[in-house]
Amino acid sequence: MNLILFEPGAFVLPSDDGRYRHLKEILKKGKGDTFSAGIVNGMKGTAYIEAMDGKECVCRFEPQSESPPLFALTLIVGMVRPITARRLLKDLTAMGVGRIWFAQTELTDKSYRAGSLWKEENYRKFLIEGAVQAGETRLPEIAVPYSLKAALEKLPPEEPRFVFDNRPNAVSFRHQSAFLLPATAAVGSERGWTDNERRLFADYGFSVYALGERILRTETAAAAAAALILERGGCW
Repeated sequence: MNLILFEPGAFVLPSDDGRYRHLKEILKKGKGDTFSAGIVNGMKGTAYIEAMDGKECVCRFEPQSESPPLFALTLIVGMVRPITARRLLKDLTAMGVGRIWFAQTELTDKSYRAGSLWKEENYRKFLIEGAVQAGETRLPEIAVPYSLKAALEKLPPEEPRFVFDNRPNAVSFRHQSAFLLPATAAVGSERGWTDNERRLFADYGFSVYALGERILRTETAAAAAAALILERGGCW
């Protein structure tokens, strides 16, 4: 863990909490020690261990600095199987993507959207893992639109929009000139986009680009697309 995150006001860690085990077994911390910490969606600072025994760790947190805002990038991902979504949530959060939308597409198994991951914010722990990896506190906005069209209808106007597709006539993103965020990018699910969806992107003003000639996993394509957008958008 590059940063231990607390929920607001929750500074007591029971012994079965992964953070407790990390402090005791990995960092070798005990009473009187300090460590880097933060509040979810809040300040970063230093935590002091006031008591630690075999049952719990009692901490006191002193805020010191603001965590920087996430990047103003909306990444639309074609709905994927839950195990893939978990990896995406962690990696894209670590990269600082501000909004991640998993949209139902024509070639996506409808059972994926109905899974337990999307109920009662069960996905939140994966966002926290991503933030911990990055050493930051902020979590992205997550949405699960019931269709691609529903996602596109929610986008604000007059922002750069890019869809990544492995069609033979799609050009490389290196031809895209620099721009400023906010922006939106879209990456298809494992089976890619249909012709109907490609027409929909055209209707909503998306520019089409490729991520090379190789067929990539959705999580690889999403991370690559986010990296390209953030670099060309002046964030990296």
